[in-house]
Amino acid sequence: MEDFVEWLNAELESRGWSRSEAARRGGISESMFSKVIGGHTRPGIEFCRGLARAFAIPLDEVFRRAGLLPTRGAEGQEELLHYYEGMSSQDRQRLLAIARTFYDAAAARWSRANQPPTLQDLLRFLDTLSEEELASVAEAIAQRRRAT
Repeated sequence: MEDFVEWLNAELESRGWSRSEAARRGGISESMFSKVIGGHTRPGIEFCRGLARAFAIPLDEVFRRAGLLPTRGAEGQEELLHYYEGMSSQDRQRLLAIARTFYDAAAARWSRANQPPTLQDLLRFLDTLSEEELASVAEAIAQRRRAT
């Protein structure tokens, strides 16, 4: 969580914003903002949505910074994402069909070898999800963490 708080403070500083300004722009209560930035409370889904809105950055980036989704970083991942974002809807669907075929083949190998998927396999899968699906995954992870 320290990394998240450091990142949050750096974002505030780079924008020249106070905590209350960021809270206002994100629709977050000042008390919740203070609890998170003070390290007393973990950032939740709604807090992260507010930060994404305030900072005008992708929601999945805030989820990853908050530890609600795994971080990115697989080799070629950013390049692949760049190409994907530049494609037409039809080409995106074709690429996803190809990726699913590769994923299914890998899943078959895992079941034969009785080995779980790797983190890189999970990241590849998460990258195929929509913002709403990512939010659902992040909520499920947050619920599991609260339960433990």
